[in-house]
Amino acid sequence: MKHVVDILFEAQPRLRRGDWDCAEQQAVLRNLRGKVPQPVLAHYLRALASDRNGVGLVSHGVCGECHLRVPAATAASLAGKKDIYLCENCGCYLLLLPEEASTMAESANQAPAVAHRRRGRPVAVAV
Repeated sequence: MKHVVDILFEAQPRLRRGDWDCAEQQAVLRNLRGKVPQPVLAHYLRALASDRNGVGLVSHGVCGECHLRVPAATAASLAGKKDIYLCENCGCYLLLLPEEASTMAESANQAPAVAHRRRGRPVAVAV
């Protein structure tokens, strides 16, 4: 099953074009109402109605809509696709680029870094 934010991102170009009374856009909206929870869809449609994108791509830890850095913990959580995250600045839903999702997964599988205490044995540090 596709993630909710992926569905919204795919529908975004068709909903951003022109008139909301178009038959194609009404069909897209009916499809979204069946797949996306109502509060999420309402927030998304408000963003589109105010001439903004409802979903922003995160690239190199930066929101593609407001161009401000996303907290590192949020960017790391986007790779899991378990929850839906909003940009703290512009309010759009965040979607991690597929290339970065695979990079995050690879870095999570690497061995943890080792930091040395001032005196004593080395301690494993979670990255």
